[in-house]
Amino acid sequence: MAYYRLINNKKVSTEAIISGFTKSTSERIEPVHYLCFQDTSQVNLDSNRNQIKPNSGLGVIADDKSLGFYIHPSLVMKASNESCIGFSFVKTYIHAEGGANRHERKYNVLPIEEKESYRWLESVQQTSKTLSKASMITHIQDREGDIFQLLATHTPKDHFIIRSTYNRKIRYCGEICDLYETLASSPLRDTYQLDVRGDIRKNTENRKAIMELRYIEVEVQPPLKLSKRVTLSPIKVVAIEAKESPSTVPDGKEPVHWRILTTHQINNFSDACQIVYWYSLRWHIETLFRLLKTQGFDIENIELENGEAIIKMTLFALWASLKVMALLLSSKTIFPNQNQLVNELFTENEIECLKALNVKFNGNTKKLKNPYPDTTLSWAFWVIARLGGWKGYNSQRPPGVITLYRGIKKLDLILIGYDLKRCV
Repeated sequence: MAYYRLINNKKVSTEAIISGFTKSTSERIEPVHYLCFQDTSQVNLDSNRNQIKPNSGLGVIADDKSLGFYIHPSLVMKASNESCIGFSFVKTYIHAEGGANRHERKYNVLPIEEKESYRWLESVQQTSKTLSKASMITHIQDREGDIFQLLATHTPKDHFIIRSTYNRKIRYCGEICDLYETLASSPLRDTYQLDVRGDIRKNTENRKAIMELRYIEVEVQPPLKLSKRVTLSPIKVVAIEAKESPSTVPDGKEPVHWRILTTHQINNFSDACQIVYWYSLRWHIETLFRLLKTQGFDIENIELENGEAIIKMTLFALWASLKVMALLLSSKTIFPNQNQLVNELFTENEIECLKALNVKFNGNTKKLKNPYPDTTLSWAFWVIARLGGWKGYNSQRPPGVITLYRGIKKLDLILIGYDLKRCV
C-alpha cells in the first residue's frame, strides 16, 4: 500500500525520479571513455484501457489508436570493461489522442527543436552534462538517430556511431556522389567472422557469417531542404560498410548488412572492427526493453488505474533492470581483472545470503562449481543464474536476462526468510 501511495503521489514527479537516475550515474563517472546507447520503445497499455482512468497522463502509440506512451532512455557503459553504469538521460512522452498528424503539422519544415526527433539531440546534450567528468563519450544510435543536426554536435569529446538511414549526398575524392553506391564500390579492406544467432520465429539457424568490411572518409553534405533554411557546413565522418559475404548467406535469406557513420578516426582495419563491435553492443538496450515488457517486469499488463502512476512504475522498473543488466554484462566481460565488484551492486547482507546459496549450488566436480572469485559481480551472476533455473553446464545455453530476472525475484523472497532467521 505504501508503494502504491508513492507512485500515486502528485509530489513524486517523473522529472524528480529521472533526476535521481542521472544524479546517481553522474556520481559514478570517472575520467575515462564511456559508451552511451539511446533508443525509443513504446509501451502498449491498450489491453487494460477499460480500467485506466481517461485523461490520466497517457496518449496513443504508433498505430494512433492503442493506449500507451513512449520511453527514451540512454544507457551508459564503461568502454574499457563494458560494465553497466546507469542512465544519463530518460524521457517519457505521449502522442495526444486525436492530435494533428505529420502532414497537418508540416513536419518536414519544422525546426528540429519542434520535432519529436529532437529527443535524440536532447539526449546527447544531457548526457554530456551527466558525464561531464568523462574523458570521452561515444553516442551510439540505430537508424532513427541518423539526423544531420545530431552529427553536427560532434566535439573532440563527444563522438558518434550511427547506423545510416539515408543515402546521403557526400563529397568523396573531390566529387559530390551518393553514399551507398560510393561505399559499395570502395576497396574491400578485409574480412572477419561474425557469430549470427538463429531465430526460431524466422526459421534461421546459428551460423558463422563472413563479413566483408569497407570504409572511406567522406564529407556528408547538409540536406537540401535544411540548407535552404539554415547555414550548415559539411561534416567529416568515416562511413563503414559491414556486409555478409554471399558464401555464408542461407538460401532465401537476406545478408547481415550494416552501414555505419562515425566521427571517430579510423586508421586501419582494426579500428574499423572496433567501431562495428561497439555498434553491435547497442543490442543491450533492446535487451533492456525486453526485460521491461512481457517476459520480465511485464509493465504492459500493470493493473493500475492512473496513467501517470503507470509511467512512474515503469521508471522504477527501468532502474531495477540495471541490476539484471549489470549481472548479464559481468558474465560477458573479457577483462577479468576489470570485473565489477559484487559490493557495488549488493549489500553486505545480500552477499552473505548469496554465499550461503553458493555453497548449496556448488557441485562435486569442477565443471559444476562457481568459477569466479567471490568478490566479483560475475560470481553473483553465477549464483543468481542458478536460482533462476540455469543448470550450470557449459553445454547449456548461457543464461539471459529473463533467467537472471527470475533469479533476482527468488533472491528477494529468500532474503526475507534469511533476515527472519538472523533475528531469531
